[in-house]
Amino acid sequence: METSVIGDRSSFAIEFRDIALRGKATFGQCGIWLSGYQLHEAGSTVCLDTVLAGLQGIASASPMAGSPPPSPASGAELLLTMQGQGVADVHQHYFLPVEAFDDFLKLFFKDPEYTTFVWAVHPEVAGLAIYREYPHGVQTVLVKNSEIQRVVDHFAKAVEMTKG
Repeated sequence: METSVIGDRSSFAIEFRDIALRGKATFGQCGIWLSGYQLHEAGSTVCLDTVLAGLQGIASASPMAGSPPPSPASGAELLLTMQGQGVADVHQHYFLPVEAFDDFLKLFFKDPEYTTFVWAVHPEVAGLAIYREYPHGVQTVLVKNSEIQRVVDHFAKAVEMTKG
């Protein structure tokens, strides 16, 4: 089946293929592109409705008060941050806590104009051959909130179209 990409892979995009309905749920392979790098586990099938709900949560999230915390220097430090060390209510900043994205540590912080995505390959899998070409350490990208909303809206339409 053909691969569809919505957005700009160099900043923020959603790539998906092999879409199938299972009951009322839509499944397929899906990856999120941030700053030219794809977050996904190769070959994993995921419920696209769940991915969509998570992305809609980012698009509709309220801007946080104050500045985002500084980006951790390593995947291990990011893991500590995600475990609640240093950022109050850090769970509100998780994104895509879905099985097909488990190999990555992922947070987002939103201000009125931009969303900052912070991610790294999980330290437990960083040494696997599939991540050999992936950058080491913590990555960040700023994406305009309007671009996130546009991409997520188009993805919602694509998922809905598969349901007939």
